[in-house]
Amino acid sequence: MKNQSYDVLIIGSGAAGLRAAIAARDGGVRVGVLSKGSAGKKTATIFSGGVFAGSVGRSSPAVHRRQTLNAGRGINQLELVDMLVSEGPERLQELMEWGIEAEFHSGYLFASGRPPVWGRAIVDCLVSRCIGNSIEFLPNWVVARISVCQPGFEIFALSTAGKGWASFRAKALILATGGSAALYARHDNPGRMLGDGWLLALDAGAVLQDLEFVQFYPLGLFEPGRPGFLIPPRLADLGRLFNRADEDIYAKYGITERPAGEKARDKLSQALFKEVYLERGDVWLDASQLSEDQWCEDPFSASTRKLLGERYEARHRPVRVSPMAHHTMGGVVIDTTGATSVSVSGQGRPPQPMRKN
Repeated sequence: MKNQSYDVLIIGSGAAGLRAAIAARDGGVRVGVLSKGSAGKKTATIFSGGVFAGSVGRSSPAVHRRQTLNAGRGINQLELVDMLVSEGPERLQELMEWGIEAEFHSGYLFASGRPPVWGRAIVDCLVSRCIGNSIEFLPNWVVARISVCQPGFEIFALSTAGKGWASFRAKALILATGGSAALYARHDNPGRMLGDGWLLALDAGAVLQDLEFVQFYPLGLFEPGRPGFLIPPRLADLGRLFNRADEDIYAKYGITERPAGEKARDKLSQALFKEVYLERGDVWLDASQLSEDQWCEDPFSASTRKLLGERYEARHRPVRVSPMAHHTMGGVVIDTTGATSVSVSGQGRPPQPMRKN
């Protein structure tokens, strides 16, 4: 295949990559999106819960900021938190204007996908917008190396469709490759989330940071013969979480935040890890006594009724749960413009220092 050149090339076709492509195209430049598979498919976005905080009219930026800092235990990068809480509502409203199948509920945007691909509505909306903006998709390529050259970058990739090797050139390059949670035995990510984007960035001269910060979701289905399944946090709070000694997990470990699976993920994951892996016991969630209204209290919980409730029998008996690798919070060091320490001149510049809370 002959070389192809773009003004902006994006590696990764999840929500981050697709939205970046739209923004770049709005600037009037030629944009390509390179991905391992079909655009948007088998990404962390399509397998996500599809729930976003920060919807307009329900939560002030100050409240959202405080909740974000509390969840990050005060070591967040403040500049990026401020950007999130100030621009987040606008981005969510933008998705609604673009026709996403979703609804606002109690301060959150809930995409209308179905398990296990709750995020399909997000992907479909953004892919449709990209197609309408004449953004070029380059599916089925695995990137092996990024080289800094003049006047930008050269990307070497291998086709998974039998087309051999090819190179792509771009004046600007955006990495949107996701994290590495699929390296863990238990996770809820696509199997492709192996951290290869970090390796590409490191080889190109970028600085990595906080790779040890892996966020585990505590309430993953852990039933023999069943796949790991993310149990909605509000649904779990309505049930009873207990160990083999019939001890209430929340009471035993002093976990008072609610919903615990959202606001105390670290504490609850550590508690369940101790019970299941260190003490080699089991932890059960009993949601069998919940009413129909309780099960369907929010759109995310309601979407799991048929699969989790009936097929996996959580409506009828206690089910085993244990933590799953969910998000990787570290990665390439960036500033508030998304820039890394790698410049197109190849000389580089010091990365922006992180300012902690």
